[in-house]
Amino acid sequence: MSESGYLVSQASKLLEVQSHVLRYWEEELLLPIGRNELGHRYYTRYDIQVILCIKELKKKGFSLKEIKKVIPLFYETVKQEETNSKGDNLEREVLEKENSQRISEIKNLEKAERKFETAVNSVSRSAYSGKRKKAQKAARAREQKKKKEQNRQTNKPDGQESGVPKEFMEILNRIVKERMKEQNYRNQEEEKCRKLDEKIRICQKARKEVAVAVEKEKQEKHHFFRKKKSDA
Repeated sequence: MSESGYLVSQASKLLEVQSHVLRYWEEELLLPIGRNELGHRYYTRYDIQVILCIKELKKKGFSLKEIKKVIPLFYETVKQEETNSKGDNLEREVLEKENSQRISEIKNLEKAERKFETAVNSVSRSAYSGKRKKAQKAARAREQKKKKEQNRQTNKPDGQESGVPKEFMEILNRIVKERMKEQNYRNQEEEKCRKLDEKIRICQKARKEVAVAVEKEKQEKHHFFRKKKSDA
């Protein structure tokens, strides 16, 4: 074993995952596991961290098909944090950007809700005003031509007895459909944010575990060489 690489048996022991499972995940998830000069699998620290993330996601009940979609994100994340001394700041910036995007989406949805309410109120006022004018006109007509108006009321076309214009109902139905579509979009975005937060927390936990595991491996190696030296 070198400082930055592990054979499959060593990776299996470190990760507490059987070798055949590691090979199966490599094939199913298309993991870019390298090979040494002898053609044996060679797991880097990046690979170890990604496999820890996979292990945690499997515990959470995610399928390999779902996990496969985020594998590139895992590799990109661990490599950036390994090479960037300001990884914590970068992570905070990403989270702040995501939060900013969520706040922007919420504001847009609230703005759409206000527009919806304004439109409904406007249509309602328009419908009420039109209804009132029709009532006044009908009252004047009844006074002038009572008998003729009675016949007109008897023969009034269907759909106008309620005093609600057909155009108003069409507009209201369209607005309600748009409102339902916006609500569905909000629910979908909230679900995406929740899943993303869950994956970020899993990666953070996995990074801590791999750091502890690597430190433990170094200590065991140091103890082994000291013991070997003392025996010699």
